[in-house]
Amino acid sequence: MGILVSLIIAYSAYRIAKEAVAPLLGEAPSRETLKRIEHLAKSHTGVLGVHDIIFHQYGRTNIVSFHIEVSDGRSAFDLHALAESVEESVAREFPGTAIAHVDPLNTKHPRYGEIERAVTEITAQDQRVHSYHDLRIVGCQAERCNVVFDIVLTQEASEQEIYDVARSIQEQFKKRFPEMRTIIKAEPRFAYSP
Repeated sequence: MGILVSLIIAYSAYRIAKEAVAPLLGEAPSRETLKRIEHLAKSHTGVLGVHDIIFHQYGRTNIVSFHIEVSDGRSAFDLHALAESVEESVAREFPGTAIAHVDPLNTKHPRYGEIERAVTEITAQDQRVHSYHDLRIVGCQAERCNVVFDIVLTQEASEQEIYDVARSIQEQFKKRFPEMRTIIKAEPRFAYSP
């Protein structure tokens, strides 16, 4: 009987400690919270996309970090003001600290639309890819450019699997644009991604 009572006490202590410690260590936010942060950021004129949302809640303090995609046609001063405005909106809704990282995209590049469609088609065909973001065309000399973007994988993957996915996308892209070079950064999709 004493052993049974000891086990019940130990189990109860474990549950209480887990409930007390989890908020202090930080818990993954709900999908609704992530969608709300994304909506708040996108509601600002000039924000083209939102990704890499990281949300930590330590007791009553929130720390929110995210990337906003914007046009590179605006001045650094304007982009800084936009980032601060987005941060204020998010911090008002989730009291604490909000940090917006600005990712400028050169959407006015003459081949941006064509390249964006190709990347969308290629990544949609690969079941291992959840989404892509930060599509940039850089280092152009004549028709030769570097096409740089990040892909988000559908699940955790080994280094070899990440390499294989990026390589497969690069090969398909090279068939369509042999004069261009792709630089792809792959990241796993975390349970708290929107």
